[in-house]
Amino acid sequence: MSLGARRAIVYVPGSWRSGGAGLVALHGNGDTAMNFLLTSGLREVADASGVALAFPVANAGSGPMGVDWDAYTTPVSANADVTLALTARDHLVAGGVDPRRSFVLGYSQGGYLAYHVAMAGSDRFGAASVVAAADPLPGANLSGRATRRIPIDILIGSGDFGLANAARTRDGLRATGFEVRYTELPGVGHCC
Repeated sequence: MSLGARRAIVYVPGSWRSGGAGLVALHGNGDTAMNFLLTSGLREVADASGVALAFPVANAGSGPMGVDWDAYTTPVSANADVTLALTARDHLVAGGVDPRRSFVLGYSQGGYLAYHVAMAGSDRFGAASVVAAADPLPGANLSGRATRRIPIDILIGSGDFGLANAARTRDGLRATGFEVRYTELPGVGHCC
């Protein structure tokens, strides 16, 4: 799908029906949208569950600090990657996805962006999954900008370098009324 100057790869399984669920999936730094589609296991889950998928395509190394996704620039109007993810969601909805059943998921650098997108688009997403990541801007109060307290799932390894930030993110979200499912994988590093 073309999203202005940017693109997303869309996967619609044969089991999907109009009014079904949709997921915007953001890959990690150094990965590609196509590889994430092929190796993440999301395609198999989509096939089994009838979920339409959108994998936005990053501009490799173009974000702050040379990373693939810009999870850091605020305001949202100045952040092309947040806008890309929100636009991918809107295209899924225009294609028949139930707006109440649209979700965002991100892994690693994509997880940081998914968190930012979930806060900026809390009025558009039913929930968010942040994997091997957390709040990309601790202290900037991204969660305070959310217009709705959507459920957030945080999955992180106990040996991940971002573990302390993930625990702080969990605690901060819970303290402000978010429902948070927090899973720490014992003995696991930066993965999954």
